[in-house]
Amino acid sequence: MTAIAISYAKVVFVATVVLLNLLGFHVVEAHVKLTFPTARKYDLDFLDSKRTVPPCGMPAGIPGSPVTTLIAGSTINATWHLAYPNKGGYTIELRASNNDLIQVLHIYKPRAEASTEADYLRTHQTLVLPAKECIHCLIRLLRDAEEWDNSTQWSCADVDIKQVPTDEVCSGHGTYQLNMGCSCHISFSGKYCQYRDECRADFDCGPHGKCIDTQSSSYPKLKCFCGNGWFGEHCATESPVKEINHCRHTHRMLTDAANLYWRIIRDTQEIEIILHVVGSSWIALGWRPDDAVGDITSKCRSFPNLPNYPRTHPDTSTGENGNH
Repeated sequence: MTAIAISYAKVVFVATVVLLNLLGFHVVEAHVKLTFPTARKYDLDFLDSKRTVPPCGMPAGIPGSPVTTLIAGSTINATWHLAYPNKGGYTIELRASNNDLIQVLHIYKPRAEASTEADYLRTHQTLVLPAKECIHCLIRLLRDAEEWDNSTQWSCADVDIKQVPTDEVCSGHGTYQLNMGCSCHISFSGKYCQYRDECRADFDCGPHGKCIDTQSSSYPKLKCFCGNGWFGEHCATESPVKEINHCRHTHRMLTDAANLYWRIIRDTQEIEIILHVVGSSWIALGWRPDDAVGDITSKCRSFPNLPNYPRTHPDTSTGENGNH
């Protein structure tokens, strides 16, 4: 289905950015990150072997980082986000808390053998977990990315694999019943209650939205789509922008299907930016300095410095070869 997507932004000169949805703005994502088991904090999806330190690009033990409880000896469907097809295959490992390899859970085609679009687009894999318990362990996804300098994208999920199941295995979204498994809360589904849809019917999207089955291969499949002038959860937040008059804006054609309009609002010292795109996917707006001026250097593209944790970026101290 082809749709026209419009994104609107006001950018205050001191670099405070407010993004407002009109027809379905989505956050930019790229590369790969585990969605089940849930990737550890911070679940950035551009962690790779060229620009981050092994084994995961992010250290374990960051407060608030999720830990997924799984049942020993069970079969799970590991899933991951992939915004565009990375060339090559992938490997999934189980590692101990000290990062020692315990078991290779699956290898999907060596890099040289993965050569079709179906190979590049895979976002899930059935795994059989070991029968023994594995506490404070991690599951690591290694995804080939030949188009990125033959690098490897990696994403890690912290897991506790237990022989005696409890409510913990239901991901906090259900209760575990012996011989029956997880009984999931409303809107959640899956063996571990790991999947969630945004809505079940139009009622869940409020009076200004519709619940649409996107026919997606990953969750959420049922999503709320808001009417013009509304955005946010349940389409409950009203946008100040109802109609857009392009006549007051400077125009720049980005592609045949993508147009950018902007103007300076003198009274409020803001830049008003509009993206108008015809397409069937998502649209995003990025903001970065054109030149390194004063304190703005390549460090602004580095990963966050995490106090008392190992460095996540090989060049954090210098800012060289920073990430996006």
